[in-house]
Amino acid sequence: IGTGPYYLERYEPSIGFTLKRNPEFWDKDEALIETIEQPIIPEYATSLAQFKACGIYYMGRVRQEEILQVKGEEPRLLVYENDLTAFDEAHPLAFGWLPEGKSPFLDERVRQAISMSWDRDLYLEAFHNIPGFTSQGLPVESRWNSHVSPTGRSEAYWLDPKGKDFGPNAKYFQHDIAEAKKLLAAAGYPDGIKDVLATQVAGSAIPMARHAEVVNAFHNEIGISAKVNVVDYTSDYIPNYRSGKGQYEGYAYASQAGGGAGDIASRLAVGYWSKGGAASYRGFSISGRNDQSGDPQLDSLIEKARIERDSERLKTLVYDIQRHLAKGLYDIQAPGVATGFTMAWPVLSNFRVYPNASGDYQHYRMWIDETKPPFTNA
Repeated sequence: IGTGPYYLERYEPSIGFTLKRNPEFWDKDEALIETIEQPIIPEYATSLAQFKACGIYYMGRVRQEEILQVKGEEPRLLVYENDLTAFDEAHPLAFGWLPEGKSPFLDERVRQAISMSWDRDLYLEAFHNIPGFTSQGLPVESRWNSHVSPTGRSEAYWLDPKGKDFGPNAKYFQHDIAEAKKLLAAAGYPDGIKDVLATQVAGSAIPMARHAEVVNAFHNEIGISAKVNVVDYTSDYIPNYRSGKGQYEGYAYASQAGGGAGDIASRLAVGYWSKGGAASYRGFSISGRNDQSGDPQLDSLIEKARIERDSERLKTLVYDIQRHLAKGLYDIQAPGVATGFTMAWPVLSNFRVYPNASGDYQHYRMWIDETKPPFTNA
């Protein structure tokens, strides 16, 4: 049954999971709810309808642009401020290094131009509904991603691309269409690049269509047009894109398989160290050949970070890695994160009060109060 506060009592494919409190768990004050039913509802509209009807007590994925509308339709729902989070569909842009020796993305100026085509503030305003919330007096904090996320345990090592300490490579995060076009022309593409394969996952396995549509539109502003390539998650996306080490054409909205010990140096090694492993490493090279040999300077920085025990020296190394990646841009992380809001029924007491060791609020010291809506109108 494992060592967590709950164990899986039952799993019914396409229906849901049933979790039961683990009587052997060491912290007797954590698991206060006896049984948790987690239904599998892949369609967003169905989930939202069930949530508003109180078929489910908590829905963490209510779209930010719909929070205020849902609150108006069901005033008994409570609205909570989120921690900094990414838009649900956001994925890094991972470059393909094929055809060998001919991929336009082998030239870092093309990658830099793509990054400069992104209007990160506009993206965050749209997908996190920042103007909608602020107009109602609800403040929202937003931050740009570097190659380190400004969230969770990574936040202490994040270097702000808008800050004065980032250095000259911060310009590649700025929205500058004219400069992006100059970079493309200098790389040999004065008329842009047509029909670039832009790969994303079909259906609800990993939703990314809205994110991809907006980012593809950013690219189009500098003359890079996308030919959308929709693939199956299990048979194609996982082996050939998520874990494909860049051995494909075009670019992909591709996550990484993960791994590592969870510390900041391990997370950077997973994505950017040439010895990072087939399941995660991006497969780039600065040799001009598709030999997946990586970037020696970046390798050196990551290897130093992996064995550095002094927290301040580690932070300095991680800052240097972010500055270096801002120029090389072997992938481009999603535009950024924002606080935003989430919703739950009042029956969930202690909702989002006590995080666990991983910073996750789910189930931690929550309990069911049947004196609150929807059981009563109090």
